Amino acid sequence: MAICTNCGRELPEGVSNCPSCGSPVAQSPATPGVQPPYEQPIPGPGKGKRGLPTGAVIAIIAGCVTVFIILTLVVLLSISVVDIFKKPADVANAYIKALSEDDLETAWGYLSEITRSEKGRDPFESEARDLGGRIRSWHARSIQIRDHVAQITLDVEFKNGGEASMYMFLVKEAGEWRVRSVAETPFSGFEED
Repeated sequence: MAICTNCGRELPEGVSNCPSCGSPVAQSPATPGVQPPYEQPIPGPGKGKRGLPTGAVIAIIAGCVTVFIILTLVVLLSISVVDIFKKPADVANAYIKALSEDDLETAWGYLSEITRSEKGRDPFESEARDLGGRIRSWHARSIQIRDHVAQITLDVEFKNGGEASMYMFLVKEAGEWRVRSVAETPFSGFEED
């Protein structure tokens, strides 16, 4: 028979605590038919799942792809918008620059086929020399485009100190912008800014 180590009383078989003092009784593993009390295991640092759930990974990938597509579209749209407005402005600037430098051959090359055939080379050169010799500086104030025609409003400063607004009318011929005419008033269908 077993004896309580705390109070010295005899312990009945199979008890887990002393009936007198309540102290736990040490069980010997060799005692047949006696089960040790159940102890809840304390979880230790185990190997948990790592990473995100599959749905979250798919959502992140889909979000990244969507952002990439949107950025690509914004860049392409920006390029096309810049291209739409830049090309006629480039032609207008190159034409005025050629006139201001008295480079009539280059200026003639920027004219539309209709203007060349209507005006003729000699009258064009006569007008261009008069205008070109007077231009000091210029800048495009506005660009309006409708289908295959454009009006560019230029602020021009002349060598004598005078200033004026000029309206350049461009047309698209064979995919290229060409100067149709230059006037002191806006062209029909375009408003003044």
